[in-house]
Amino acid sequence: MRLGWVFVLVGFALAACAPAQAVPTPLPTAVPPDTIPEQGSWSVGFQYEFPPGRLAEGTHRYALLIHCPVVFSEDEHYGWHIFDISQEAPAQVGPVYLRLFGLSSDPLSAAPLARAVVHPTQPLVAVVHLVGLTRAAAEMAASSCELFVAWDSTGRQLLKAGEPFQP
Repeated sequence: MRLGWVFVLVGFALAACAPAQAVPTPLPTAVPPDTIPEQGSWSVGFQYEFPPGRLAEGTHRYALLIHCPVVFSEDEHYGWHIFDISQEAPAQVGPVYLRLFGLSSDPLSAAPLARAVVHPTQPLVAVVHLVGLTRAAAEMAASSCELFVAWDSTGRQLLKAGEPFQP
């Protein structure tokens, strides 16, 4: 019994000495800081621009899936979001972004649109930013991670990685 406690204490000591790994936060849950980020804070963006007319008028749904062992120990799947495409919606300046937690008019801001209704002529872009990475992790994520957007019942598309950047 005494030997068992020695193993438990050694295990606690080893666990306490292990380096902590920070898990980056996908951008929609964290607004970029107003000040200049520290030198070690890097990000990488992934996106897919839907071809014009790809989604017809009506109700649609989308979800985003992240397969990125460099950043996450397991695949990250974000729930389905429902939105409508309608002639009744006013057209906005610039694209509408399909983000992890809903539609947005800004690729880097977590502010959602007031209504999940998009005009048919509005460009649609699925976008995910991984933030809070080291430069090496951002470069590895850009080259090895796979992020997908799925829509309706049949569509699925790989998002293209951009260059790592400092937000």
